[in-house]
Amino acid sequence: MTWGIYGGIVPPCGYFLSPLGGDGIYMIGRWKSAGRTGVRFREHPTRKHNGKPDRYFTVRYKVRGKAIEEGLGWASEGWTVQRAALERAKLKEAHRTGEGPETLAERRAMRQAEAEAEALEGMTFGDLAARYLEWAKANKKSYRHDNQRLNSHVLPVVGHLPVSKVSAADVERLKVSCQEKQLAPATTNHCLQLVRGVYNFGARLGFYEGPNPTTRVNFLKVDNKRTRFLSYEEAESLLSALANQSQDWHDITLLGLFAGLRLGEITALTWQDVDLKHGVLQIRDAKGGEGRSAYITDRLRAMLERRKAVADNPTVGLVFPGRFGERIKGVRYSFENTIEELGWNDGITDRRQRATFHTTRHTFGSWLAIQGTPLLTIKELMGHKTIEMTMRYAHLIPDQKRNAVEEMEKRVKAKVVPIQAGRAKKNA
Repeated sequence: MTWGIYGGIVPPCGYFLSPLGGDGIYMIGRWKSAGRTGVRFREHPTRKHNGKPDRYFTVRYKVRGKAIEEGLGWASEGWTVQRAALERAKLKEAHRTGEGPETLAERRAMRQAEAEAEALEGMTFGDLAARYLEWAKANKKSYRHDNQRLNSHVLPVVGHLPVSKVSAADVERLKVSCQEKQLAPATTNHCLQLVRGVYNFGARLGFYEGPNPTTRVNFLKVDNKRTRFLSYEEAESLLSALANQSQDWHDITLLGLFAGLRLGEITALTWQDVDLKHGVLQIRDAKGGEGRSAYITDRLRAMLERRKAVADNPTVGLVFPGRFGERIKGVRYSFENTIEELGWNDGITDRRQRATFHTTRHTFGSWLAIQGTPLLTIKELMGHKTIEMTMRYAHLIPDQKRNAVEEMEKRVKAKVVPIQAGRAKKNA
């Protein structure tokens, strides 16, 4: 038993798939030939057209010695023996002259390509960005940031432009627009990177052919390395103040200070990730995409044991669930209000010097450096992708370089002075 598909190549059998949207199979007998025209048809067992059974037409012909039969359509759609024969004649003429599509399948593919080309010709950057966001939603952790930056900053400037007409000057105009909004240099660069990403996406999937307009645009130099870290006394003051505001944020901050976790890593922790027996936390939702381990100090252990004892789901649930059991998104008012009450950001305009939740992680790295921890160890504990990211802590490490040079001088002096003394005696 063979199956014929409506609108496609139809085999000479007695069965075909219902074109009415149902899944029933209709037996309607053998194909009937319309004379010597190369046209055949079958009649629908129940459906009528002009008082007669509706007919489905096909044409038969050869292309380079290969026999082909292709479906055209129903009489109720306007097809007749005469129209089908004319269609077959056009295909045979195309085969004879070598001009135009030789089969209906080729014709459909050509028309589809032309339609797609017309659609791409009229595509705006906003249209391509919409397709990019559909892809990003399923493939990128940063989808929400991409969506917000595109809609707030990028599309108002270049969204209306044809995707093939966006120039380097337009991207420069976007950069100026971001600066006029007083966006941070890093945020401005994120917007430019989004434009670059949209074009790379379009080129990869065949929506765009041409140069990427961002290649001739200089990105801003960014120095967003935070230098603010807490002293031991400041850390205790913060924890004490948070305990009066929110026990959850006291505990979250404790993990930032004593495990160096990012906020997103903390809020993603489940009890499955907490190994109290071996004193290890598994960080599965790390920023760099690779998991790592963090270590549970005595203070962290006491906090985690206290939380686990009252947790609704101490087996697989979130360690820090939101009010309705959801994952916490972003820093809450209780933390920001505590920083404000402490007055640590009063009069500070340099964002690198402002105290934020990320300051707790920076404090962790700074404390490690101050006690002389090797940079490679700090890198692993903080989950940095490159050693360059860890180098910001190098200046806090005790002055080993000076000590090394001074030690070298001592050793040289110990060897050279006796030699010089011996020469002096000879000369005497």
